[in-house]
Amino acid sequence: MGRGAHPTDALYVVVSMLGWAAPAAAYLASGVGLGLLCRPFLRGAGDEGVLIVGVGITLLAMVSHVGGVLGLTTRAWSAIALLVPGWGGLVLSLWRWRGHRLALASPRLAHWLAIVPGSVLLAAACAPPGWLWGSEYAGFDALSYHLQLPQEWLTLGRVVPLEHNVYSYLPGSFEVGVTHVAAMSGATGLGAHAPGGDGYGLLEGGGWRAIAAQLLHALHTLLAAWMVGRATRAAVLWGAKPGLESGAGDDGQRAARLLRRADDAGTIAGVLALATPWCVVVGSLAYSEMAVVALGAAAMAAALDRGLPAWKRGLLAGLLVGGACGFKATAMTFVAPGVGVALLAAARPREWVVMATAGAAAGVAMLAPWMIRNAMAGGNPVFPFASSLFGPAHWTAEQLERFAAGHAFDGSFLDRLRLLVLPDPDAGETARDVARNRGMTNPQYALLFPAALTGTLVGFVRDRRATLLLLAMLLLGTAAWLFTTHLQSRFLLPLVLPACGLVGIACSSVIGRRGAQGDAGRAIATMGAPEWASLIAAITRRVLALVLILFQGLALVSLFANERAGGPNEITLAGPSLFSGFGADDPRELPAAMVNAGLAPDARVYLLGDAAPFYLSKDLVWNTAWDASALGDAIRADAASQHAASTADGSPDLPTIDRPARWTATLRSRGISFVLVNLAELRRYWSAGMYDPDVTPARVDAWFGSLGAPIAAWPETGQALFALPSEATDPNANDRFDGAADDAPPGAFP
Repeated sequence: MGRGAHPTDALYVVVSMLGWAAPAAAYLASGVGLGLLCRPFLRGAGDEGVLIVGVGITLLAMVSHVGGVLGLTTRAWSAIALLVPGWGGLVLSLWRWRGHRLALASPRLAHWLAIVPGSVLLAAACAPPGWLWGSEYAGFDALSYHLQLPQEWLTLGRVVPLEHNVYSYLPGSFEVGVTHVAAMSGATGLGAHAPGGDGYGLLEGGGWRAIAAQLLHALHTLLAAWMVGRATRAAVLWGAKPGLESGAGDDGQRAARLLRRADDAGTIAGVLALATPWCVVVGSLAYSEMAVVALGAAAMAAALDRGLPAWKRGLLAGLLVGGACGFKATAMTFVAPGVGVALLAAARPREWVVMATAGAAAGVAMLAPWMIRNAMAGGNPVFPFASSLFGPAHWTAEQLERFAAGHAFDGSFLDRLRLLVLPDPDAGETARDVARNRGMTNPQYALLFPAALTGTLVGFVRDRRATLLLLAMLLLGTAAWLFTTHLQSRFLLPLVLPACGLVGIACSSVIGRRGAQGDAGRAIATMGAPEWASLIAAITRRVLALVLILFQGLALVSLFANERAGGPNEITLAGPSLFSGFGADDPRELPAAMVNAGLAPDARVYLLGDAAPFYLSKDLVWNTAWDASALGDAIRADAASQHAASTADGSPDLPTIDRPARWTATLRSRGISFVLVNLAELRRYWSAGMYDPDVTPARVDAWFGSLGAPIAAWPETGQALFALPSEATDPNANDRFDGAADDAPPGAFP
């Protein structure tokens, strides 16, 4: 597909993918085994399968988190040992089922249509991180923390919050899972890996573990599509008369039609979810959104399961919502309210208290490891949130304010509604689609939300209860997007569950009518007008569902084929090592190559502006845009020193002056010998008001003017590498350094 798609290359990638995906599949298999060990607790459930997988993934995330905090998921043998109970549960269950015949339903056309988006998902997941997708700025978040945090945790030997990366204070179930997968496959941290032309951690061995991390999320995506289908099926069964699905209280023919209609709705919803371009874009990156969709669907299925007592439904729903929040904290606003409505709708009022109590207890228990480690690190169990209640941890009031402003939208209610359905009027002509279309009309949702709206209208005809429930979930998620986020299209992904469910219900709502599924032996010639009308309506809805799935799939194929100017597969064979630069003929070709291969092995490098350091296999000093920077700390330390000196004898406090040489001396005292600056990123941060306020353009220009010419520069990316003067090793150096900047030409760094 696109350039770089030679058949032999594709065959090689497919074979290689099996090896890359093996650790991720083994990891998730342990989760399924944990779920199977819980099967006695799930006895009586109408759909054990979705609950087994959902509970298993949730418990596996907790095992990895606790093991990571204790330092057990950063070493191979202990990481493997933690997975043995789950594997044992899987083997035990398979042994018990050895005499049973596995009955599989015949595949339908919709199942065959799922092959296309599934193939694109896996192909995209095999691309090196940072290559795809333009709408995600080449997976910037993955390079900044989804993949970078496991790198640093492998080096540190345990999962711990990092003061230079605020995202390490989030629950991070996916990141601890990646750490676990990397360690079980033999990855080592910086300093422990074999020296030579290779990276460490996920980048060892050519970087195949980074691909494995993406495939881990791709597997979550496939599970999410299946679980969306099962949740939709559960909604259809719940919306029917109690007992009808088993034939109780009615004839078996009606029960069979209901089950067939529920299966149809689930199939359509699941395949539609997989075919939606946004799901594949995010699912092929080392992100965490699709795990949220999967566990949200499992929680909905648990909430609606009539075969379980109310307290157990509440406990399971709370457990699964807590698991979803562990993967992404925003599940608290996007998933929890909708699941809560499902719980209330499926229970009698007198059962609400016990359900809420059980659910809250289970949810808090799932998040306890995260809250405990945060509280131990900074006193605030939910940092960077609720600082007014629990304290700011290591941040200043200015940082908290800047972080809050960067994750909020300051427009009016009408502005929010406009962005939900219309292009952003403030987006420039050259803005990407993801910046221009920030809501439901983003092309990467294609026709999903218009189809869901249409499905809502059609669904009221036959499945009013199920349609109302899914509509309520859709509206609650939309409200969460409008009022709790900074209005980015990707944040609407949890709404894939109710949106696809609405379409599935609408497109199958007439299939179960008597005329559409009468006796197989009835001659068509004897059908009356009502039967003909019902049959035509059923066929029409089925065709519309298939056309919609096909359209979504074609939109996805077009999106993928046009990535990287028509070459989405162009560097798949080269792998992540192409970006790390260890095999470059000239290290000066790439910043990463210069840092990794062109500097001494023990060099310590400070990154100024660059917050996506995944491909740099060196001892780094860096920070996200929200965290305090090393240069900012040096500037503040020098200002404090000047203030203390001027007031020591009781004299009035004098204005401080910028002394770049002192800043250099402070950085050298931290062992930093080089600085890699990314001026393009700094300019972006400055324009958005996102960066350390003490690191201003004037100060950066003055500082680099004091350092002289860079030892390497890449004007096309706005990056340059400077060596810090070795003589400025003492932060209390004499004033002979103060005039160092005076001899440098103004604007020495462009």
